[in-house]
Amino acid sequence: MVVCSGQYFAAPSRTIEKHDEAFATFTAPQLAAAAEGPEMPWSGQLRFRQGLARVWLARGDLARARDEAAALQALAATADEPRPRAEAARLLAESALQGGHPADAEVHLQQAYAAIQACELPLVEWRIAATAARVHERQRRRADAQAARLRSATLVNQLAETLPPGHDLRRSFLEHAPLREVLRPRAAVTRSQRRLSPTGTRPSGHGDFRR
Repeated sequence: MVVCSGQYFAAPSRTIEKHDEAFATFTAPQLAAAAEGPEMPWSGQLRFRQGLARVWLARGDLARARDEAAALQALAATADEPRPRAEAARLLAESALQGGHPADAEVHLQQAYAAIQACELPLVEWRIAATAARVHERQRRRADAQAARLRSATLVNQLAETLPPGHDLRRSFLEHAPLREVLRPRAAVTRSQRRLSPTGTRPSGHGDFRR
């Protein structure tokens, strides 16, 4: 297992959390026009498509979210970068799940996990695991859901540990709304449930996605 490069920019999650501001930013005509032109670099186009997909998901416009995630997937396929390929598949899984199609979401999650199979990408994997937990819950696979949720929480805490205690960045990281949602159930994990996912390893429930 190797740690993949951080060449691909992460989408601005603090902006995404402010949905109205994010909507105004990513739908601005100037930005949309630039994204269609040759002057925007590949990495910028990735950030733009990822940001739009998240915005449309947050607003419940699943058709547009799927279109942007599919556009992100097509862009990501032009280079050997696991991070955007995994994120595109995860966003497609989110769209399918929110649209009431957990079986389709599971297929997309298989692709997301396959993209990072040879890498350690905790900034990507915690989101995939969080989505997997919700997919398993919809499928009434409670043990798998708990394993995925614990994996996601473990990764989030490991990422937080890389930041200095009491640092503003660490506090803002842990107060980010999706992270709070991931960490909330962890206090209720029982001893028997902890055996489903030993700390530092991917949960066995992911095997259904990673075949």
